[in-house]
Amino acid sequence: MKKILLVGEFNTTTENMNRILGKHFQVQLGSEDPKMVTGLLKMEIPDLILISTTGMEEPHREIFEYIQRHCLGIPVVCVGTGVEFEMFEDFFGREQIHKIQRPVQMKTIIERINRCLGTGGKAEENVRVKMERGKLLLVDDSKIQLRMLKSMLQKEYDVEVAESCEDAMRLLRKNIPDVIFLDYDMPGVDGKETLERIRGVKEFSHIPIVFLTGVTERKKIQEVLSMNPAAYILKPIEQKRLEEVLRDIFGQ
Repeated sequence: MKKILLVGEFNTTTENMNRILGKHFQVQLGSEDPKMVTGLLKMEIPDLILISTTGMEEPHREIFEYIQRHCLGIPVVCVGTGVEFEMFEDFFGREQIHKIQRPVQMKTIIERINRCLGTGGKAEENVRVKMERGKLLLVDDSKIQLRMLKSMLQKEYDVEVAESCEDAMRLLRKNIPDVIFLDYDMPGVDGKETLERIRGVKEFSHIPIVFLTGVTERKKIQEVLSMNPAAYILKPIEQKRLEEVLRDIFGQ
């Protein structure tokens, strides 16, 4: 069984990676602490290093520097956002290091790992089938709207629903989705404030957020766009538009 060193801060994302990858590879958790990671690499060189760059900062360059000096020829797969990658951009020119930008489904990560390791076959096919579905969180104060959206999406995705900002934050702490669909015009804590709260938590800040809005006037649309959502969808929502947005986000 191939050995993978999983590097990254302990959060829901790395826990899910460890659980899923552990069914098909021998996975060792290495946290995001440079001293721990380099210590593990001194003891044993894995077949592949998988790095989640969520939460990484300038001091974590030490990990890449050690790999560059002492682990030549060992494939490295980095999963993160474009902003996170900018800090380590000078390391990504090497063929050894591969970037996968979030949002991404686990099946894509596993496919890249298999290509880097030169493996495939039955185990890869089993993983691909199990991990085909992305995870979505729908946030809207309307039960009718939530039921309609869920019916449109649940055949292809695992869907959770929340009727308020508080419900959404509670669900996020249990299970991080790949994409959030967020109603802009909710009463009480509206979509704008909900987005700000989500982005205020480092662990959630990378999640693409798609605004759902019934507002069509130019000023309001500009207000929505000023918050840099991944996309926005006007109500009434058409399934074709939902599918287009998700294909763009997942890069399909």
